[in-house]
Amino acid sequence: MNSLVSKIVIQLLIIIIVSFIVVLIKKVMIKRGKTMYGFYDLWPIFTLYFGALNFNWSLFPYVIIGWMGIGILLVLIEIIHNREVLFKQFFFLFWRITVVYTTIAYLLSIFWLIMG
Repeated sequence: MNSLVSKIVIQLLIIIIVSFIVVLIKKVMIKRGKTMYGFYDLWPIFTLYFGALNFNWSLFPYVIIGWMGIGILLVLIEIIHNREVLFKQFFFLFWRITVVYTTIAYLLSIFWLIMG
């Protein structure tokens, strides 16, 4: 149980540290007149990896299948609603939904790890 708690704490610390570094970089870039995205935009990379580790890679394919399903659904909605797919609009919305989806998947993987 002790190694389980330390594993989760280390994962969360890595996510917090990376978010803090992104915030610092963003402040420097704003002073130079360049804009950047939010601190949470790198979370999917880490939450997917840590979620896969927590699931022992067994349920990870299902997370990816769900993620691909979200992408396909968004493309279909864009086609039906706008009659075209504009990459910039699609990717921005897809990445915002990805942040939420992968964060939920990561939290479920922590629950899976604790229960299991």
